[in-house]
Amino acid sequence: MRRKPSPVGAMGMILGLALFGAVPADAMHGRDFVAMYRVENPTEIGDQVQVRLVVRAFNFSDMNLVGATITLMDSRVPGQAYGRFASFSMNDRESVRLDAVFTIPRAEYDLWEHAGSPRLQIDFLDEFSNLVGQIIEFNPLALGEGE
Repeated sequence: MRRKPSPVGAMGMILGLALFGAVPADAMHGRDFVAMYRVENPTEIGDQVQVRLVVRAFNFSDMNLVGATITLMDSRVPGQAYGRFASFSMNDRESVRLDAVFTIPRAEYDLWEHAGSPRLQIDFLDEFSNLVGQIIEFNPLALGEGE
């Protein structure tokens, strides 16, 4: 049940940034947002699991974001959400570290443990004040301790 922290440390973060640095400048409607994550302190509560989810999200949207939110979505049921991280601001080509505690069904946690990953959606206002929601892609590198 306990997910071991990744041995990827500062070197992994540097490699991850190098990989993300290769994203083209016209990422709009492509790979606008990517992230790495780590699951901490999984605790069984009946048929649910409480976890602390730590995320480092990167912005390649060519926009500076103000008041953006990231929502943890169900991997199988469209539109079902488990909660949100605190709202944040993030400039283009920068990253933000977020963490929050979520209670999710055991089946969802099992998906993460067996080659799946959390499904995260970022919501923000574009330059025309339209609400935009996009799924965040995950980097294959795990988020190391202290990241």
